[in-house]
Order: sequence, then structure tokens, then C-alpha cells
Amino acid sequence: MGDEGDVVCPDEMYIYIIAGVKVGSTRNIKQRAWELGYSPEALQVLLTVPTGCMTLNGIQRMEDIEGLKHGFTPDHNGQRLGGVRARLGNNGVGVGRSYIFTSVDTGTSFTVKNAARFERANKLHRKAISNAANPKQNRKHVSINGVNHTVTYAKDSKGQQMKANHPISLRLKIRPELVEGLDQFRKTNGLSMNEAVNATIANALEAKGIIYDRDHAKD
Repeated sequence: MGDEGDVVCPDEMYIYIIAGVKVGSTRNIKQRAWELGYSPEALQVLLTVPTGCMTLNGIQRMEDIEGLKHGFTPDHNGQRLGGVRARLGNNGVGVGRSYIFTSVDTGTSFTVKNAARFERANKLHRKAISNAANPKQNRKHVSINGVNHTVTYAKDSKGQQMKANHPISLRLKIRPELVEGLDQFRKTNGLSMNEAVNATIANALEAKGIIYDRDHAKD
């Protein structure tokens, strides 16, 4: 189709039906059932697509065909693109939305730019981050390593950086052995190197008893 859905799906996918409700696709039946408010048994798997065997658009096409077989109307193109972007972690054409995580316990914050990758790395439900950031949703936090974090958008509706973004920019020379450790931390948690550095500094400050709120340092 010539859009961002023309990429090979990196996950094993399941095309499922909820009788009388919908046909959909997911990489995790239990998570999807939880998100939709059904028991896993309510989601009947129609087809399994092995990892790397089809593009996201191809999977959507298979979902549409199965939906037609069961009397459902296929998604229009906007809905299809919305689903593709959610799976890619994008809120627009190739543009990932950033989120600010703040520890409920300490007030330390860090920024996540690729929500979908971060969710997979931390075993969160799909869209858990965007749901927590959305003021209209009841779920107001996500748990990272057993610690609850509130989530806010890193940009407002006009695209302006919020005050919670770190106001100081630093150019650091980091020892090679530390870079290796940061790179492992980055890969494990699905972060950019900048995000990994910020999270590591926040953790070090927390360990020394220095707690940061949204705007000011507190002794």
C-alpha cells in the first residue's frame, strides 16, 4: 500500500474473533482480552501468523477477510493506519510521541520516546502508557520494576515542550566501560541512549537521597 504498514511484523500474531462482537489481531491473547474486558476464552483464535512471515498491512488484510466471512465490516483506511501506528509506537507518520514517567515514591522523572518498545521491554500491556497519560482514562499509572509511575505527555496539544522536560542540556565525556553498561541498560529497557543516561542519573541521585520534583531540586 506504500505506507508505514509495509513492514514485516516482528511478532507472532493471532487473528481472533469475539463471537458477535469483532474480529481482530494481537500478539498476546491474554493481554488483548484484558484490554477489551473479556476472559481469554472469549477470544477464539482463527489464524496464527508466524514471526516475520507477513507485513502489518498483510495481517490487516487477513483480518478484514476473516471479518467479512463472519459478517463484520472491514476497517476504513484511517482505522487501519491507526492500528499500524499503534503497533509501531507512532502517533503520526514516522513520529513517536514522547512521555514523561514520574516515580510516585520519589518524584524522579525520565522520558520515553518509543512507547511500544518500552512496553514490550517492561512487559506492560499494549497502550498501557498512552492510557495512563490520557486524563480521560481511569488508569493513572504504570508499574516499572515494582514502582508505580505517573505518565504525562512530553508535548502539549500544540507541540510545545512541557515544563517537565529537562531544562538543562549537557555534553558529557563518558568513560568507555560506562558506555558499555549504559548501552546494556538502554537495550534492556527499550530506551534511547539519552533516556538511559537520564534514568541512570535520576537513580543515582535517588540513591544518595536527593529527590527531584517536576521543576526544582530539593535537599
